[in-house]
Amino acid sequence: MAIMQDNDGLVLIVNHFDTKLEGFDYPRQFDILHIGFIQKSRKDVDALYERLSADGWEVQAPRNAHGAWCFYFRAKGGYFIEVTTLTPVRPEEAYRRAPC
Repeated sequence: MAIMQDNDGLVLIVNHFDTKLEGFDYPRQFDILHIGFIQKSRKDVDALYERLSADGWEVQAPRNAHGAWCFYFRAKGGYFIEVTTLTPVRPEEAYRRAPC
């Protein structure tokens, strides 16, 4: 797994593993290439879920997964989308910004 983050909050995670890796548990049906949108809080994830549901999107209910509060859905064109709070990698490295 390679995790890259810039100073503007973009996080790119590239991995090649089965559905489980040291506590990360991705839903099997979504164990494919997907795009994630990190939200500041669980409340923000829930708000996007409610908005998408109200607009007629077929989305799974938010849940705890791989250390974060998240949900997944399939967007137009077949892309899988993850909406999530921050996912800790290791407690001492959980998406910290580099010192200025």
